[in-house]
Amino acid sequence: MDGTPTVSWERKGSVLVVRIERESRRNAIDRETAMGLEAAFDLLDDDPELWAGVLTGTPTVFSAGTDIRERADLRMPRGGEYGLIRRVRSKPLIAAVEGYALGGGFELALACDLIVASAAARFGLPEVRRGLVASSGALFRAPRALPVNVARELLITGRMLDAQRAYHLGVVNAVTEPGAALREALVMADEICDASPVAVRESLRAVQALGAAADVQGWAVTEGRWGFSEEATMTQRRGKTIAMSGEEVAEFLANERTCRVATTAPDGHPHVAPLWFVWDGESLWLNSIVRSRRWSDLRRDPRVAVVIDAGEQFHELRGVEISGVAEMVGEVPRTATPDSRVAAAELLFARKCMGGDHFTADGRHAWLRIAADEVVSWDFRKNAALQQWSR
Repeated sequence: MDGTPTVSWERKGSVLVVRIERESRRNAIDRETAMGLEAAFDLLDDDPELWAGVLTGTPTVFSAGTDIRERADLRMPRGGEYGLIRRVRSKPLIAAVEGYALGGGFELALACDLIVASAAARFGLPEVRRGLVASSGALFRAPRALPVNVARELLITGRMLDAQRAYHLGVVNAVTEPGAALREALVMADEICDASPVAVRESLRAVQALGAAADVQGWAVTEGRWGFSEEATMTQRRGKTIAMSGEEVAEFLANERTCRVATTAPDGHPHVAPLWFVWDGESLWLNSIVRSRRWSDLRRDPRVAVVIDAGEQFHELRGVEISGVAEMVGEVPRTATPDSRVAAAELLFARKCMGGDHFTADGRHAWLRIAADEVVSWDFRKNAALQQWSR
């Protein structure tokens, strides 16, 4: 197996399997990952012994799209965004999706020719919830792959599409049991390789030519925005004067103990509940009762927002809001069995909330990890006008 630290690839006969392997960040794409994808797809394009490709992620997530913490330029010389989105290919590429394909992750799947998804797969374009637009092809590819009203639903509400609905709408070619998407994609790739490579190549080129004009128009609408609306950008600029630095955020999260967790109830209304938390520098960890309404909400819809705040008077208010997707880690419910996946979080929790180094599992709770897609902070003590007013 060859590759980079975050992207690997291997040959299976005439098929190249490309894996995004950055699970600690839910396979979010940073520049290193984009460069790895570019290298893998360059190999697929240039090697005459390779006739088809499969793009997949890790067992729990396909990709959460752009790693917004980095703000790096993810456009590559041959493939454009992520090394794939604008690539002119002559060989079929299949997306094998396990878990979440969100934002740019869904756009990666839409840039492939076929999509195989496990029953646990979820597709979504949540950019609007963060003041962004889907700038890597979804604005025009989603309405081609889906009924237009469904595409609009995803683009302007941020709702997710489960695998079965995606299959019935035609954007997904096959649905498998969880864990079997890659296996089915390889079966499909082998069928492609059994056909005439020249005929496959020419058929693919003809289909691509039909969509080329629409792509040109689509990029003309999208070009130059790169996911940031002017209004959202101005809002971010206005907030910079009271935002905490990275070090201040880390110190604040280390000192506070209680957060408010917002989930989505079955009727679509928000549900907010307090909970203790710990922060390990990258992810927020919550120890939740597994029969709680919060747990049920997150099993159905893992999108979550968490607010940690402090301050008594208005001019003293400060806090952090973390948005992301909750992942259930370890045993459910948690027992005393040693588990390296949650050991670091349990030590932090014990020291912060239990007054020692020993974490006690009661058989009713389990761990939720929230990898931060977005972190927003504020500290009104930095606002000179407010401080002057408070005197």
